[in-house]
Amino acid sequence: MSASSRRNLIDALDNWHFEPHKLPDEEVITCTLLIFEALFRIEGMPETIGVSLSACRPSSIGLCTHHSTAQLGSFLLHLRQAYRATNSYHNFHHALDVFQATHLYLRSAGAVPPVGILHIPESEPRSRWRAHPEIRTTWVGLLRLEDIFALYIAAVGHDVGHPGFNNIFMVRQSACLDYVSLRVVHERKMHKLLSRQSSITNPLLNRCIALSYSQL
Repeated sequence: MSASSRRNLIDALDNWHFEPHKLPDEEVITCTLLIFEALFRIEGMPETIGVSLSACRPSSIGLCTHHSTAQLGSFLLHLRQAYRATNSYHNFHHALDVFQATHLYLRSAGAVPPVGILHIPESEPRSRWRAHPEIRTTWVGLLRLEDIFALYIAAVGHDVGHPGFNNIFMVRQSACLDYVSLRVVHERKMHKLLSRQSSITNPLLNRCIALSYSQL
């Protein structure tokens, strides 16, 4: 991806008028990585999650990403495959739509930096971000760094494995007698996917995902 295309996507992700359904597949996966890249600009986030930001290597989607996002990139590529591309709505474009909106809500509350922080080279001190101390007096101030990361994982994976039908249809057709609701379908699919992704698993990250994902 060219530097200009990357800049355009970064700018688009900080806008409520972002339209992921108009993007080609390769830009959809890139956008999900960019949001995670911005998340890792928070002071203490890499250390808390237990993923190093020191190494830089080419990713499988044409970006030079840090080791953390390269690991997440592997997970996101598997996640995209787990979303049914044949679904007209509940597909990976929809996942990005919800993910980006979640990011903007948290950004509006002052809990995370804008994606635009990626315009600042990491060599500059101002490339690192920390929340304003006043956020501690608000509800969002109760969120720990691992909670925010788990919320991001939950947002991008919230509809994984969606069959393309609603709960009422599935009950009437007895298509999923083993499941209570679609929420359970997505949760089981997500946990199964995460358990297979050894590239992003370590003791802290396992605890963050296994516990916080279902709680959120």
